[in-house]
Amino acid sequence: MLLSKLFCGLCAWAILILGFCSILVSIRKGIKHVKKLHQVPCAGCVYFTNDHRLKCTVNPIVACTEDAIGCRDFESKQIVTDARKGLTISQTLSMCQNQTSGFFPSRNNSASRIHKRP
Repeated sequence: MLLSKLFCGLCAWAILILGFCSILVSIRKGIKHVKKLHQVPCAGCVYFTNDHRLKCTVNPIVACTEDAIGCRDFESKQIVTDARKGLTISQTLSMCQNQTSGFFPSRNNSASRIHKRP
């Protein structure tokens, strides 16, 4: 009688531990899959239409899938928008760097921005 209770208790704990490990493995796989999907560049492409019937005008079958990660036809919306304004790619990159550097100003830059009235 005691042996059967011990065996049932061990089986119950083994099932719980295996179930917990299975949940952890599923979560890790899910996180890895989501990270890979975040590398899909379709949303920032010029050819992306954001329409469920035709997502991409160049590669409609590959659009928004993992196969689109290395898409040869990708063109950034940012560069095309700046090209329409008459800016070159180097000017666009320098504008992006200037925009990101403004988020974390150093103490010297913040002091020089303060204008005192006479």
